[in-house]
Amino acid sequence: MAIFWLVGSMFLIGACATANQTPQPREATFHRAGAADVNIRRIAIMNFEFKPQRYTHSEIEVILQSSERSIENGGEILTDTFASELMRTGKYEIVERSALEKIVGELRLSASGLTNEEMNQLGQLLQIDALVLGKVNYFSERKTAAGLSRTIKVSLTVRLVNIKTGAVVWMASDEIELKGTPVQAAQMLCSRMTGKIASSR
Repeated sequence: MAIFWLVGSMFLIGACATANQTPQPREATFHRAGAADVNIRRIAIMNFEFKPQRYTHSEIEVILQSSERSIENGGEILTDTFASELMRTGKYEIVERSALEKIVGELRLSASGLTNEEMNQLGQLLQIDALVLGKVNYFSERKTAAGLSRTIKVSLTVRLVNIKTGAVVWMASDEIELKGTPVQAAQMLCSRMTGKIASSR
């Protein structure tokens, strides 16, 4: 009986805490790592790296029947959202995803292991100045019993690489945790990041 009372109390406390939860006030970080990008205008955005994974839980989480799982298509959601938000800033001309994917498929390239030679090939075929490469550090959804609480956690790091030199022009990163849907979380995160990028120029 005591264990059920303890679990019930902790559940109520957790529910009250998450009810008033708001996005973390943390701001997106931006670092200009290379030379001025005044000559970089036309870019392409590679599919962001993402490896969905399962999470382990403590005993109390098991008792409360809470669960956390990766968003299976999290990489696709963040890639598309980041591209839309970056395009909205008007800072760069972004190559159509279909054109990029066709070339990447024909050359059998992977964003996680591009060589300078491969980047030069992409640059020539797509007539671009730079590539955006990204890594989704985590993108997960957590629900408690009966779906009383749903929290999305997402973290993303992106960098702009000069096609000709292979140098990183800039790097940006951010993370948030909020109640809502994966799409809402992705939109808020990417909007903050691209806003920081646009204001830095």
